[in-house]
Amino acid sequence: MVQLPSGRKIFRSAVVKPQIPSTFSKENSQGMGTEHVSKKNETEVPNMADDFLLHSEMLLKEMFGPGQYIYCTPDGSQDFSKSRMTELKGLKERNTFDVVRSDDVPKGARIYGSRWVDTLKSMDDGSHVAKSRLVAQNYRDKGASSIATKSPTISRMGQRVAMATSAFFPEHISYVRDISQAYLQSESNLERKIFLRPPLEMNLDPDAVLVVLKPLYGVPESGLHWFVTYHAHHKQRLSMKSTKGDPCLLYRHSATETDGITALQVDDSYGHGTKEFLEEEERESKRFKCKPRKILKVGETTSFNGSQITVETNRVHLLRQMDKLRKVAKPKNPEEMVSLRALLQYIGCCTRPDLCASVQLLASQVTDPDNSTYSAMEKIVERCHDTTDMGLRFVPMEKKSLRLALFSDASFANADRLKSQLGFVVLLVDGNDKANIIHYGSSRCKRVTRSVMAAELHALVYGFDQAFVVREVFEEVLGKSIPIDGYIDSRTVFNVVAKSSATLEKRLQIDAHALRESHEKGELRYLAWIPSKQKLADGLTKELAEEKHSLVQTMRSNKLNLTPNGWVEKHQ
Repeated sequence: MVQLPSGRKIFRSAVVKPQIPSTFSKENSQGMGTEHVSKKNETEVPNMADDFLLHSEMLLKEMFGPGQYIYCTPDGSQDFSKSRMTELKGLKERNTFDVVRSDDVPKGARIYGSRWVDTLKSMDDGSHVAKSRLVAQNYRDKGASSIATKSPTISRMGQRVAMATSAFFPEHISYVRDISQAYLQSESNLERKIFLRPPLEMNLDPDAVLVVLKPLYGVPESGLHWFVTYHAHHKQRLSMKSTKGDPCLLYRHSATETDGITALQVDDSYGHGTKEFLEEEERESKRFKCKPRKILKVGETTSFNGSQITVETNRVHLLRQMDKLRKVAKPKNPEEMVSLRALLQYIGCCTRPDLCASVQLLASQVTDPDNSTYSAMEKIVERCHDTTDMGLRFVPMEKKSLRLALFSDASFANADRLKSQLGFVVLLVDGNDKANIIHYGSSRCKRVTRSVMAAELHALVYGFDQAFVVREVFEEVLGKSIPIDGYIDSRTVFNVVAKSSATLEKRLQIDAHALRESHEKGELRYLAWIPSKQKLADGLTKELAEEKHSLVQTMRSNKLNLTPNGWVEKHQ
């Protein structure tokens, strides 16, 4: 309940929790044992009884990075004693703890538990590596509410910008780097005292208590400490700058052009640069404990940020999620339906814009599905199985003639409760009509729409705001001006923006005037009215995009072929 000038109002909030397989139980979560998971029950109803299990699941990818994991049972099938001792050795070398007696702990201070998280991480070559992390059980840390704990990570748009630019710099070499025990290598200490019970492997006295001095996995603010350290490393030692649209996307200019770009994702980084930049990056990274840097070669595939990156001939870069698409299976009950929709939504946001709208439109139906819901979801699953090799392709382009092409679309009152679905897609296009998809989105309109024209105008404003951010990022990275061209299939909206036709609703007048002002300033250089068949964003607002859809064809061919019915252009 919030007190407003008009009176007290009750607002509803939603909490999204990660899925934990149902084979977790309170009995096997006590103490400091390893995780227990059965692969057969991945999609069963999650057991939310143990708060710590939820917290440790969210920490898993922060601790070990993206990849496939196998949780092991303590039946002797896997020995983690060596990996645990390696972890303790690293903690000791970095002076992470100070040991005190329980009598020295201030009165009223809470002593948290500690726990081992043991996993087997699947590598790109199919092998498995044992990993162990000592995690603080700070999942009910009340002190975290008064300090900053959120740390930035690379956005999907920022990652696509990094991959798109790597495709058209012929002298650049792409690489992926992984930092070991990243949080423990933070240069700053914790600003508050946190007390832990030591693990049995440390062989300390029963009344011994650990005082955490350095950032540790499980401590809420540890991620922010590491981000500050790694971000400052790139800015100070490599003389890189952050983009305004994404602080985790960094670049560096030489005397002539860009010589290095890096995308930061917690302890992983993807980048590309000249030979001189890579030599400097390798030399400066020796101050951290890290794995050997992996250079991306033609024909090889590596994982980064939940996706697979493949380099083909002629510097074509592929961004796909083949492993996740192969795991998609037809749901048999509502619980599996909810889990599948979440997985498909994640895949759509990362690499498959053609799946976004169809999955989004089912969001309100999956909790209580009927036959039509199962039928619609089965069609999406079949589509995934038929296109496991499909994803985003980034091809080399002519840097002198680059522009951004914005497509927006809306489906009026086609979603639950007569809400409208908005969609946009932003592409980087050159003078030869080669096109790379950089940014896209499909979401419900948060404003009341009373007409088709209102929904289309909201979609254009929504898409232009996103395209403006993309343009700022590209202009910073490339050091050159890049115009924005807009494409819509609504003649009414085209007349309102281009010809100043009148509209009765005041909010729509404000949106239309803002677009006309952007056009006058040259921020929106070109606005065209195109046939609906050429509308790429149509696949982000309606049902499943088939193979013949213009969006799917553009994803496969990286070519943009348009024949506008009318247009208005701002000459510089």
